[in-house]
Amino acid sequence: MHVRKIKPWVVTALILLAVSLFALLPQIFARNLVLGSDYNFHYNRFYDAAMQIKTGHFNYFQSNFGFSQSGRIVNALYGPAFAYLMGGLLLLAGSWLKFQILTGILVYFIAAVGIYRLSRELGASVWFARLFGSLIIFVSWLPMWTQDQIFTGVGMAFIPYVLVYGVRMLNFKGERFWLPFALAMAVLIQTHLFSAILTVVALVPFFISGLRHTSKKLQLFTQTIIAALVALGLSANVWGAMWDVFTSNRLIGPYAVDNLQGNTTVLSFADNFQTQLGLILTVALLGLTVWSIVDQKMARSLRLSLWVAGAFALASSRFLPWNEAARKFPMIRTFIQFPFRLQSIMIVLLLPVIAALLSQWLPQQKAQLQRCVKVGLLAMMVLFAYSPYIHLQDGTQAFLGTSVFYRPAGMQTTTSMAPDRIRAAFRSSDLGKNLHEYNKGTTDYLPTTQTVNLTNPSIYPSLYQQYIDEVMKQSDRYHYTVTANGSLRLTWHQTTAKTRRLPIIVYQHSQTQLNGTTVHLLASRSRIGAPSVTGRAGNNTLVLRYQASRLATLSLWLTPILWIIALVYAGITRWRQHRA
Repeated sequence: MHVRKIKPWVVTALILLAVSLFALLPQIFARNLVLGSDYNFHYNRFYDAAMQIKTGHFNYFQSNFGFSQSGRIVNALYGPAFAYLMGGLLLLAGSWLKFQILTGILVYFIAAVGIYRLSRELGASVWFARLFGSLIIFVSWLPMWTQDQIFTGVGMAFIPYVLVYGVRMLNFKGERFWLPFALAMAVLIQTHLFSAILTVVALVPFFISGLRHTSKKLQLFTQTIIAALVALGLSANVWGAMWDVFTSNRLIGPYAVDNLQGNTTVLSFADNFQTQLGLILTVALLGLTVWSIVDQKMARSLRLSLWVAGAFALASSRFLPWNEAARKFPMIRTFIQFPFRLQSIMIVLLLPVIAALLSQWLPQQKAQLQRCVKVGLLAMMVLFAYSPYIHLQDGTQAFLGTSVFYRPAGMQTTTSMAPDRIRAAFRSSDLGKNLHEYNKGTTDYLPTTQTVNLTNPSIYPSLYQQYIDEVMKQSDRYHYTVTANGSLRLTWHQTTAKTRRLPIIVYQHSQTQLNGTTVHLLASRSRIGAPSVTGRAGNNTLVLRYQASRLATLSLWLTPILWIIALVYAGITRWRQHRA
């Protein structure tokens, strides 16, 4: 096929895919895993989903395969649909190394295409949209997915697909956009709820400004409300599960950060990183924000995008009194944790704005200057790529070192921390071996008592250690079976009748049977939800199953039905538009 006959979108996809592959070359060549600070939490989530798919023994709430087979609830409260997607990809990949490379390419490519689309929506040329779509792969939180398995990078990849409709609301002229808007938002909710909340906040100024300037106010208002309602319906499983679990239990959230002020974005002249904006983006943000105030001819979509980006940059910085706010509203220690996470919205808006402004300015210049600028921008991308490229290289080398883990803080073992033993576990064909033998004491979403002060950062180390002692290090003493209906069965042998604490987690709606008799274990639970039972001499069996409320169960059935209806309707609409 002649190059000129290839459709532009195919060329765009190939370029962005090639850059995604380039970003992972250190790992592709080294063929080593990169085990960052959050790998254990998320890989337990994905493994649990994978084994449910593989065995057909589903339980939407309990972790019957991951998290030491403790039955704790995680995926139902944290990106459930995306977890099952990752579980399917893990089975397809067959090894953690292939899975890590595959998901790295996937997340990078999704982010790159998203920035390309948002850039084009703001008026950027194809060349600049491709350039800045490629650039996002090396900026801010995106590289942290492959280096540290931090999920903010995954959420960030989906944000631009929603913000596209913010621009369309701003420039609304009567076109129908509610369904793709709802689909994009629902995907983000099913992936990373915190990113979805940030995105909703970012959309508010676009909606208000669009409503103010359009002559079709009722249509814009109606379409936005419909999109919101449809998005809620398409993510009903998320809201149903959260309502069921949060209203009936007091849960331990993500650990409370003591010094929020120390976890903010810094306007810096160093490398671009999750905590540092870097020289180029610092100058671009400050300069363009001032320009947007001075230049009254700047397009309204670009000006507002810059102002929203600037607002999130300010919110993520130490210019706000975060520690004082945390003293007055302690819950933000666990909900926001790290203010620099707000940087994701700023980056997603800033790059497309730069692409659009360059697209307007450069064609007015002489040909020689145009060539020089484009060469300079390509060189700039190389500079942006250098730091994450080297960090990924370091991560792959760490796997061959004495620690094996790139970020080893908090890792515990049920066997041995000998490097060869660790590497063998991760290279095993048994995908669960490494997760069983090496774990971290994360306590997210465990039920606890009223006496535990969850806004006190100093309480979390003891909770982590209690989870390690009561669950992780005890699991080898029991035999686990997942039944066809999704129940978790524990069996053990004891020589005398005595009371022992079981390495499982019991919630308010959990149902338990001990040796065939229903037992109520809520009163016997520890601070992390692990119950005590009095077993008989000889063999004992306990069956654990989470019984969700009718409303939560209805939401689980309703969600896939609504997705099928929405996708079929979208396909029919697209087909009719194509025929017309």
